[in-house]
Amino acid sequence: MYKTIIEALQQKFPGVDAKVLEPVARKLAKSATKEEDVPTLVEGVTFQQVTESYSDFRVTQAVATASARAVSDYEERFGLKDGKRKEEPKPDDKKKEDKAEALAERLEALEKRFSEQDAATKQKGFQTSIASILKEKGVRESFYMPIISGRTFEDEDAAKAFAETVEQSYKDDEQALANAAHSGSRKPDKAQGDTEEDPLLKAVQEKTDRIAAEKNNKQ
Repeated sequence: MYKTIIEALQQKFPGVDAKVLEPVARKLAKSATKEEDVPTLVEGVTFQQVTESYSDFRVTQAVATASARAVSDYEERFGLKDGKRKEEPKPDDKKKEDKAEALAERLEALEKRFSEQDAATKQKGFQTSIASILKEKGVRESFYMPIISGRTFEDEDAAKAFAETVEQSYKDDEQALANAAHSGSRKPDKAQGDTEEDPLLKAVQEKTDRIAAEKNNKQ
């Protein structure tokens, strides 16, 4: 069943390494009872879910390895085996305690770094998802890339809502240009050196804030 699922995922996401697809494939394999279920299960998988599953897998694996190494080093320094002393403590206990604290700090820093990497991977996935949606809707890349670049999103719903506001702004902008062309006028160029906020970006931000506020009110 797992092999069938991984093959189906590779067809849906061509070019994505099998190792990246493995975590979500194993998760789907637990839900599938027969091969006829595979197309439906795979159809519901988004690229964002793939990146999140792989990120969670990498973080869990890295933290588990680091934790096991930390426990092993701690027991070796303090003469422990399975949490019990193998020998009487030596006079330099204070020095060993300091080393143990330093080791704990290193482990905490490692967990923080992987957490930050995980967050960065998720945000990259959100931006990829938004770009894919807008591209399918026919929005020009030169239009949406400056808008989504550098932005962060709370979850996939927020990313989709933002994509909708950008799409609508694009349609409004295109309609305004069409109307201007029809009337014989043209959209004024922005003056060189003008630092005033781009009205399009401002409009997108206002729509995004409004959607977020409505979402919070419903919760």
